Amino acid sequence: TGFLIGHGEVLPRADNRVTLQGQVDRWDVAVPHINCQWSVNELAMVDHMRGRIQACISAAGGEPLPIKDLFHLPLVEPFLKGAVALSEGAAPPGYYIHEVGGAPFGCDERTSVLNASNQLWRTPNVLVVDGACWPTSAWQSPTLTMMAISRRACLLALEARTA
Repeated sequence: TGFLIGHGEVLPRADNRVTLQGQVDRWDVAVPHINCQWSVNELAMVDHMRGRIQACISAAGGEPLPIKDLFHLPLVEPFLKGAVALSEGAAPPGYYIHEVGGAPFGCDERTSVLNASNQLWRTPNVLVVDGACWPTSAWQSPTLTMMAISRRACLLALEARTA
């Protein structure tokens, strides 16, 4: 028994965004509205990954089976019915917890949210040091990179104060 999974990069699109539309929560804090959909590119990547996974399994003399056919856990099976992770289609945006991006750093205010020091372009006293600052990323275990980026941004901020 083995497990193969594919992950790919989501390309930035103007339609995928977070906006504030005037709604507030009980503490009077603006509630973000998230609009994010897979494009034709991401759906094509999913199909390609499935084909490559199928080819790898076949090349090894294996037979791909749905996970529900590999393990029989009567107490767990009712909870797995309809599980997004076990469906044939791509999981929706936001399903996996290691997603990053959304406020990338860059060299131009017109194409990025942050400057090279992780500061908001027009509000330099705000540092964004989580995974939102990444223009792109691998799939998992981003914590050490986030820590390194946080350290770098803080050192740059301190250096600017003493210069």
